[in-house]
Amino acid sequence: MGVADLPVSWPIIFGIVCGLIIAAALWWAYFDVVAPTAERVLHAATGARRAALARDSFTYLHLPMIAGIILLALGLKKTMNYLGGADGHTPGEHLHGVGPYALYGGVLLYVLGHIGFRLRNLGTVNGVRVAMAVVLVALTPVALLVPAWAALGILTAACVLWIAVEVRVYGGARREIRERIHAPAEH
Repeated sequence: MGVADLPVSWPIIFGIVCGLIIAAALWWAYFDVVAPTAERVLHAATGARRAALARDSFTYLHLPMIAGIILLALGLKKTMNYLGGADGHTPGEHLHGVGPYALYGGVLLYVLGHIGFRLRNLGTVNGVRVAMAVVLVALTPVALLVPAWAALGILTAACVLWIAVEVRVYGGARREIRERIHAPAEH
């Protein structure tokens, strides 16, 4: 929707590919093992603990993740205007206004929601995601200093690196979790 009125060009294609890669990274971060693990934790809980866990995890802690996705979408829309030459912008122009903050802040809010979600469900913190949050804060000012296409490319690279590091650092544990989740239930 954000580029429907813009002519197809290489910068637009670049932006679409980057947006899809970022969306895939966010999807993977949640659905690879976080969501199934949280579901199992919720299923194992009973009574008031279960109700509180469901309320906290799937209402309060999903709110920053959803808000992060919405904020990211706004940032992508603003960035795509630069990439597509809308409103007199150019791909080589630096992002300004709300664009870079929405772009990086959306992913940051999503990551912070994940950190809280895991802390509430498992009582642990994923160090790679904490590091990603710090990286996003550090990269936000950089997004103001580089062309729009570079700001989007840097965010995309950060998301790809984040997932690659998680696969490397937590690969064995993630495989074990997936095997337990998909194993037939014992009666």
